[in-house]
Amino acid sequence: MAGGCVHANTERSDQCGFVGLFLKPVIRLLIRRTRLSRPWAVGIVYAFFILVLFAIPSALGTVAVRQYYRFEAEFLIALTALEQWISQRHHPRSE
Repeated sequence: MAGGCVHANTERSDQCGFVGLFLKPVIRLLIRRTRLSRPWAVGIVYAFFILVLFAIPSALGTVAVRQYYRFEAEFLIALTALEQWISQRHHPRSE
């Protein structure tokens, strides 16, 4: 295809868009260091890139859930304190 990312020639499949542009130096380095063929190097680098793309949201998701539960606990404490303050202001104990 002229403008798309699908190529019949697997040697050029690493040059699709910005991702290919940024991963191309990594692919070249892997080819030089390991003497892998270009298709294998492209496959390894893209697989690693996809793993990283999935790992980042899962790590952030874990942090977000932990923060949510902490917020919920602190919110309940603050709500209880507010309820006590309101009940003391509007219903003072007679002593």
